[in-house]
Amino acid sequence: MQYCSKIFSTFIVSLKSKDPNDGTEQALLNELSAFNDHIKGGFCQKVSAADMALGPKLYHLEIALGHCKNWLVPESLPHVKSHMKVSLLLHKRTCFAANECRL
Repeated sequence: MQYCSKIFSTFIVSLKSKDPNDGTEQALLNELSAFNDHIKGGFCQKVSAADMALGPKLYHLEIALGHCKNWLVPESLPHVKSHMKVSLLLHKRTCFAANECRL
């Protein structure tokens, strides 16, 4: 999972940053780009627990940065966006009751 080990930490630094020119957004984009390159071959072929754990983190990343900084995962990272979508669908399937999933 080294290909995505810094995504959440760079997200937190970017979220806390007050300076839009300090390089934190670029660091996050670099980590997301590395993950995008890693999953080009297809995320759904074999889903691991680590993949499932990353899905909610990516969801929170986009929600928090979208709310606080009007930032979304760029369209130039289609595999990351697809991974987020598939992860949410898989997560919804694992909920025991409809009211437990508020996505």
